[in-house]
Amino acid sequence: MTEQAQAAVPNFKVKAHVTLQLLKIVEGSDYYVTLETAFKKGEAAPARKVKEEYTDPETGEVKTRDKVTAAQEPPTLCQVTNLLTGMRMQMIAGSVLHSEIEKQYPNEAYVGKSFKFKVFAIQGKRYKGVEIAEIEVETPASEGSAPEAEKPAKKK
Repeated sequence: MTEQAQAAVPNFKVKAHVTLQLLKIVEGSDYYVTLETAFKKGEAAPARKVKEEYTDPETGEVKTRDKVTAAQEPPTLCQVTNLLTGMRMQMIAGSVLHSEIEKQYPNEAYVGKSFKFKVFAIQGKRYKGVEIAEIEVETPASEGSAPEAEKPAKKK
């Protein structure tokens, strides 16, 4: 970078994150986060009309009809700091994760605390289980500083 280009970069600090990347929860992976805000309900996805193909039983023709999808329950959201990368992110909390944290830390006492959690399947159940442990952060990561072995694998 030239001296002129370096001089053009202002010195600043972020006051607030307007948009955040989504922390995608994958079954079987460990997550290390600090919960920065209380849980809140997001916006519900409204019912919508979609085109559906079907085979007419009388004629055998493939036809199209309108189908209305059901409105979806609004997701439970929370802003977190990903402790492996140092990035501030938005996490969609599953119902079990949300209820277990709220039960163990009433009155939003979880805000500012750090946790390790892992989501796993429960055989024969429709919902997923979650393993939660409160952790103490000894050395916080700066954004983008996770060791290569701990960074999430990139999809090919």
